[in-house]
Amino acid sequence: MISHTKKDEVMHLYFEERNSAPKEETSRELIAHGFHKQATIQDFPLRGNTVYLHVKRRRWLDKTTKEV
Repeated sequence: MISHTKKDEVMHLYFEERNSAPKEETSRELIAHGFHKQATIQDFPLRGNTVYLHVKRRRWLDKTTKEV
């Protein structure tokens, strides 16, 4: 979680994927290559507040194949 805001009964939580390559891809040489478009998800109410999750996932570039 990188930040959060709350105004009246609306809460926004901002998440950003860490800069560490996925464990499933240890055989490949990956480098961080920016972010995918941010996804916003409306979650269940939390103590009477409307909750929005803002999620940013990293894009990974394979150095050998140049595949994203």
